[in-house]
Amino acid sequence: MPADGRGPAVQRTRGAYAQRLRMEPGRGTLLVSEGGAGAGRLVLREVSPIDGTDSELVPPVLLGDNLELYDFDVSPDGRYLR
Repeated sequence: MPADGRGPAVQRTRGAYAQRLRMEPGRGTLLVSEGGAGAGRLVLREVSPIDGTDSELVPPVLLGDNLELYDFDVSPDGRYLR
């Protein structure tokens, strides 16, 4: 959906236990913390806002086993996770 809200909302994840997302400014993608289908641990995945394709980050970013602690942020230049 365009940032000005002109287009319809589109769901980009399904069944992923998606918790938090942040824009990755360098690539124009979304970083999403998700638990996956019964995975029991949170990982960070990259999702295209254009077509919804998602992929694992390389190297993988594991946020831990506690599905309640999922907060993260991306530095303005996209180089660091906080």
